[in-house]
Amino acid sequence: MIPSPARQVSRTLTGRLALVTGAGGGLGHAIARSLAETGAEVVVHGRDRGRLEAVVAELVDAGGYAKAIVVDLEDESAFAIPKQRSVRSTYSSVMRVYAIDVPSLNSTAPLSAGCSK
Repeated sequence: MIPSPARQVSRTLTGRLALVTGAGGGLGHAIARSLAETGAEVVVHGRDRGRLEAVVAELVDAGGYAKAIVVDLEDESAFAIPKQRSVRSTYSSVMRVYAIDVPSLNSTAPLSAGCSK
């Protein structure tokens, strides 16, 4: 049910940990900012360290908590994992290790990368 504009609904993600992939710009950056504004601690992911550091600085300067994970999910050599392991299972591992409450998979990396059929 969508609340009517006349009724204010307070929603908070305080105490929740969010992962936003593709957070170095565009939609991913906007998602990360929105999640931080609602109180979430945000882990931003992408390939460009400089862009991610700028996003982290923006979120922290605004009073939030943010951390960057820099890795190219399409580059199998970036992981200390077997080649047959897929991007999907890598996301799954990150979700467990970091105990992510709110995933936002905004990356353009195909989730089937590295899978053999």
